[in-house]
Amino acid sequence: VHGSLSSVVAALVAERARLEEMRQTLDRRRSAPRPGGADSSGAALRRFHSLSVSSDTTLDSFASLHPDEPDALPAKGREQQLSNRSIVSLADSHTEFFDACEVFLSASSSENEPSDDESCISETTTSACDDPGGLSRLQTGPGMPVEPVELPGPDPRRRRCLPAPPAPSGDVSLWGLLRSSVGKDLSRVALPVQLNEPLNTLQRLCEELEYSELLDRASRARDPCQRLVYVAAFAVSAYASTYYRAGSKPFNPVLGETYECVRPDRGFRFISEQVCHHPPISACHAESDNFIFWQDMRWKNKFWGKSLEIVPVGTVNVQLPRTGDHFEWNKVTTCIHNVLSGPRWIEHYGEVLIRNTRDASYHCKITFCKVR
Repeated sequence: VHGSLSSVVAALVAERARLEEMRQTLDRRRSAPRPGGADSSGAALRRFHSLSVSSDTTLDSFASLHPDEPDALPAKGREQQLSNRSIVSLADSHTEFFDACEVFLSASSSENEPSDDESCISETTTSACDDPGGLSRLQTGPGMPVEPVELPGPDPRRRRCLPAPPAPSGDVSLWGLLRSSVGKDLSRVALPVQLNEPLNTLQRLCEELEYSELLDRASRARDPCQRLVYVAAFAVSAYASTYYRAGSKPFNPVLGETYECVRPDRGFRFISEQVCHHPPISACHAESDNFIFWQDMRWKNKFWGKSLEIVPVGTVNVQLPRTGDHFEWNKVTTCIHNVLSGPRWIEHYGEVLIRNTRDASYHCKITFCKVR
């Protein structure tokens, strides 16, 4: 974006120099004006020149030049006017990005200082951060009112299977790749693509809302203990699909990658983002009329020769707007056995502690037992 804006500024400076030269030429010819042409052309060019160097970069500023004065400018001036319109439209397209006001700091102090080009850009273009309407669109978060989701056209069709089957992984020899990686973090080890399923981690986070109707029931329950039971059932339901999917792992998202899912049939919308690459950290947020769900999760994985251990670090949060309850809980350790050979199988072990931050008089503890 900075390079594009720099080229726009350079083009505007060049056009300004050309217009200044034309204005000076017309001023020199003013002593012998041609009937009906030179005076009006000079006045129009002066107005055009004043508009080109102003801070307003919208096409509305040029509206007074061509509707009722089509012949005020010579042919060359009209061509330059059209070129300026294209340049201005390019500058306006960059102001549509509402996150362009972010400042990325680096370790060197020289990069933190604003350059001459940046100061020039701030003078010639308008920033979206100065737009109060843009700020109002950005001010969203957990618990804040949002507009209802409306999808154009008919309801979208939902697929019942993945678009591509996973590659067979039985013939993959992992010992040559992993014999030097025992005890290390596998997020920094390149693995064969046959071990991945055609999904990424951000999509897998959305699968935890497969049984979102449990949260809808919790929102309608009057008994606080009954609400805790529904939330506990929802926390356990996140592991329902792992029994059938122990033989593959999702792809790692790139930094800044997002995934969005809108389900009008279930009444919620979901968004997830990869917020850190090393260590890999994913964050997600979902909301509906009955609940608000969010979590930030980091996965620590260790390879122990025949098994792969995944330790999630983070907290899952669910808020029920109708009752004001805020539940939070942790996730248990996951272990995949027979990674190198034999049929793979998965197990979960550890304790899940579900508590209501609004009422500490009761909590729920679920223990996943390890196979002996």
